Amino acid sequence: MKIHAWLVALTLVAGAAQAEGEAEAAAVPEIAGEVAAEEAAPLLPIPAIGSGPNGPFSYAMGFSLGQRIAADIKELDVSAFQEGFQEAYTGVAGKLSQEQMQQVVDEFRTRYAAAQQAEFEKLAAANLAAGNEFLKKNGKKRGVKTTASGLQYKVINKGKGASPQPTDLVTAHYHGTLVDGSVFDSSRDGDPAQFPLDRVIPGWKEGVQLMKKGAKYQFWIPPALAYGEQGVPEANIGPNQVLSFEVELIDFGPAPAAVPTGE
Repeated sequence: MKIHAWLVALTLVAGAAQAEGEAEAAAVPEIAGEVAAEEAAPLLPIPAIGSGPNGPFSYAMGFSLGQRIAADIKELDVSAFQEGFQEAYTGVAGKLSQEQMQQVVDEFRTRYAAAQQAEFEKLAAANLAAGNEFLKKNGKKRGVKTTASGLQYKVINKGKGASPQPTDLVTAHYHGTLVDGSVFDSSRDGDPAQFPLDRVIPGWKEGVQLMKKGAKYQFWIPPALAYGEQGVPEANIGPNQVLSFEVELIDFGPAPAAVPTGE
């Protein structure tokens, strides 16, 4: 289970203080660089904030930090956070020792991970149930066939000739969506994709071997033949989601032999 980077930062805060030189190097936040990159833009009127010339800059720092933390944690006690920040920044002795800080951070990380896992398992179960229901109904539609593995497909264009072998290098256009129509990957706006057939998800490997050159099929791939419970978060594919692919097989042939590496 991935723990957000800010939790790691909290753990570091609970450790020994950084050297003065490191603190000075870290004193200028990213926002300063962002502002500097826009120096050519017309200057905007800035309202008076705080008690001095650095008031607006300090506010911008606080606002940026608040946005980043809010994206990761919803249970923050803002008043306690402000109190801790104020005491640390002004050099006042903290209400917790370094050991106590480490303890509460560790405890929170454990609770956070457990909550995230429970949420993940709930989503995975809901997706699995919804996917099974979809495949049950979809399999009854005209022209849709279901293989022994559970892969569903519909022939749009039969194509001609032979079919790819399990280790062939295939060239194809594809359009991948979730069952709600959300696109997660597509080659339609670019060149066709080329890949070894033995290095793709099982549903693709099985399905493309059913096709002939020039064929176009629609596939519905159950999670067990796709990315399973893990999903692909960076592609917006959740756990246990059914994937839909429209695939046009352009060409295929034996994959080039691997070039031996020198000793």
